[in-house]
Amino acid sequence: MDRGRPDGLARQTLGFLARNRDAIVEVLCDVTTKASCMPGLLMLPSQHITQDGMKVMANASTSSFRAEQALQQCREQAALHLKATLARMEEPPLSERSRSARERHARQLQQRVEQASQVARELAAAREATRKPSEPARASRASTTDPEARMMKMAPHGGFAPAHNVQFTVGSGRGGPAAILGVQVTSRGNDRGSVWPMRDRVSAYVGVTPIRLVDSDHIDLDDLRRARREHLKVISTVPQTWRRSHYQDDTTRGRG
Repeated sequence: MDRGRPDGLARQTLGFLARNRDAIVEVLCDVTTKASCMPGLLMLPSQHITQDGMKVMANASTSSFRAEQALQQCREQAALHLKATLARMEEPPLSERSRSARERHARQLQQRVEQASQVARELAAAREATRKPSEPARASRASTTDPEARMMKMAPHGGFAPAHNVQFTVGSGRGGPAAILGVQVTSRGNDRGSVWPMRDRVSAYVGVTPIRLVDSDHIDLDDLRRARREHLKVISTVPQTWRRSHYQDDTTRGRG
């Protein structure tokens, strides 16, 4: 499920959550951990938890994604902008509050550009490591507005837009209301590889490893093999790709 671009109030709320994410997560973890200390209050090993993800559009435009060469120019421009801001050569002179705001914004711009350059290099290295010799090299791009955002395919229109992948895990107690047990934000365009980090997080909070209910986008055969080794029961639909002939004899197919 997708969300459109947030309005002014939603942008302020998202900004507050982003700035205070670590503190909010710490408080929620503390509350959840204390609740899990009471036997049977939050989760039991025999209960199910459900994990799913949604793509949330980032507060960045497609044009903010630039390749390494363009990012180098942005770094130079950001450095010059910060230097001019620190020189305080405005006419007429600004108030101290306005000067501080301009300096802060100039430093933040420079930090975002530097972070985007680092992200572009990391993406390029990861892509080169998996590129086949017959495939042409493609430039990796990162956003100077939100370096953590990625171009993701959005449903239902199927287009691409800057977004984040937000994963939720939900469970319930003995007949009680549903509780959000885990939240994690990733930069992956799909849900692969999200089951195990969330499993570790939820297990640390509630002290048990309940049965997991996920859709087929979250798992592959390696995940099922690992789940079998670690005695983790996973309930999921069978992906269409597994119906091919070379998967028919795999002993882990359809098992949790």
